[in-house]
Amino acid sequence: MSAPPRRDGATEAGSWLRRSWANASPALRVACVAMWSAGGVSTVLGAIGDFAGWWDELPFLTNLASTVTGALFGVPLALIVLQGFTANESQKRDQRGVATLAKATVREILHDVTGLTTGANDVGELYDRIRVLNDELLPAARDKHSQPLLVAAVREWRDIHDVWSRALVSQDRAQRLLRDAAARWRFMKEHVQPHMVRQQLGWISTEDAKEIGRLLTAASVSYWDPGELDDDLVRAMDALLTADDLRPLSRYFAGTQYAIAAGIDEQVEQSQAGLAATEALIAAVRRLAAAHGWAEPA
Repeated sequence: MSAPPRRDGATEAGSWLRRSWANASPALRVACVAMWSAGGVSTVLGAIGDFAGWWDELPFLTNLASTVTGALFGVPLALIVLQGFTANESQKRDQRGVATLAKATVREILHDVTGLTTGANDVGELYDRIRVLNDELLPAARDKHSQPLLVAAVREWRDIHDVWSRALVSQDRAQRLLRDAAARWRFMKEHVQPHMVRQQLGWISTEDAKEIGRLLTAASVSYWDPGELDDDLVRAMDALLTADDLRPLSRYFAGTQYAIAAGIDEQVEQSQAGLAATEALIAAVRRLAAAHGWAEPA
């Protein structure tokens, strides 16, 4: 793709003057046209007077008339330039204000959503352990109908609860953070966006921006705190892990060993959905902030 043609200084100045004229108030434009017209008439009369010799004995009035004629041309141009410069500076100031507001809002959203996790290492460990449980331990326990394999799966599921409490905040805390982030995102779209468009800053029309609203909803719906197991399930799991007694779990899930594995698998899938939605939301807001220079300084 060829580069756009470069414009010289005269072309830039002419373009700037045309914009300044277009942005001038109607009253100023009428006044400018009137003064330029008067200047044109004065110039014609002065030229006629020079040829007719009217001004030979009137040097002071001649100089005064020349000065007024020059002012009739120069003053309107100066007013247009001054108004254009003032409007340009005002627009730049407004653009900086809107950009600052957008940056602050996105940083607050980023602070909210990153507050859902307590540490990247723990989240990575949580992902790995859920994957192993879901892809290896639970399928083996279901397919082979092996109580030792079911015990291993239940033990891993209990351990995952401990990792989860280190990796993510509680559900109550998460819902507060997500509500705050959703409110700030609505403010961004309903109040900041119109000002960005009005100030010719454009809108953040990236795919991440389009997805953030959906991801906020998905994270709020899917976020789940599996660390809060009900007491009956905890006692049933402990009976299996400590006394090798499968009966409490069978009663809890109302079924055989296969039903137990299926019940745990349902909880694992729910936790995976919540974790995936949370991580996708954090990643989308981070990419959005980085793409527009709104990320927190390192």
